[in-house]
Amino acid sequence: MFTNSIEEEQQFLRCLVRSLSVSMQDSENRVVAVCPRCHKGSVLVQCTVVRERNELKQWHYGFYCNACGERFHPARIRSDIFFHTPYELTKAAPTPFGSVCVRINGRAVPFRYRKKLFRSDECSIHEPIELHLVDIDLRKLKTGDQVFCGFDSGTLEHDSSDERSEIRSCENDEVLFGLCAYDPENWDGETDRYCYQLYDGNRSGFVYQILSDPQNYDSVAFYPSVIVSLAFACIRKDAYADPDFALFLSLTSEIG
Repeated sequence: MFTNSIEEEQQFLRCLVRSLSVSMQDSENRVVAVCPRCHKGSVLVQCTVVRERNELKQWHYGFYCNACGERFHPARIRSDIFFHTPYELTKAAPTPFGSVCVRINGRAVPFRYRKKLFRSDECSIHEPIELHLVDIDLRKLKTGDQVFCGFDSGTLEHDSSDERSEIRSCENDEVLFGLCAYDPENWDGETDRYCYQLYDGNRSGFVYQILSDPQNYDSVAFYPSVIVSLAFACIRKDAYADPDFALFLSLTSEIG
């Protein structure tokens, strides 16, 4: 971490992100914040504008300190925040439809479990939705291993998806439940950035397969390569004008 606390780290990350602007010119520098590493210089954002045949293609941004020379990478800072996020270790997460579990090669294993609230002004969400997050550390696994997350029985009845995630859901008269998994290949096709792939989605849950040795990946800079994260939520149907969309929006906002 560059700072003394997660809160400071998050604030610094927000400063970096807010400094990005497509109005910047090629090679332009702007001051972002005081350097959290040396506390003497300023962190600058430097813009590089890419053009081809006089047509604007894209902007690139770099962050560095004008005193100590430290270069800051938002993706690395974001992963530091992830690894320091409070969580509990459990072997089962209860739901009204049974307990969500994680199995590696068929054997039940403990997993990181945390909660967060989702709020939105969309789809008449009158109260926040509690998301339950499952994080599975792959760093000790090997090529060919399979990771399952879901129920012990075929509980999930419905399918939905967006460009980056897959959702399986079920319901009763009062509540709606959904389990959401990230699909890296479906989004960007850059499988070399990930050591795993979504192998199967069925009525019990989702199966990932390890494609290559997780030890070959930088777990700080590219933590999605060595962490499988899934989210599930259970909402009361009478709390939302469109409970299906409310559930879909909350899950994909976290995983998608």
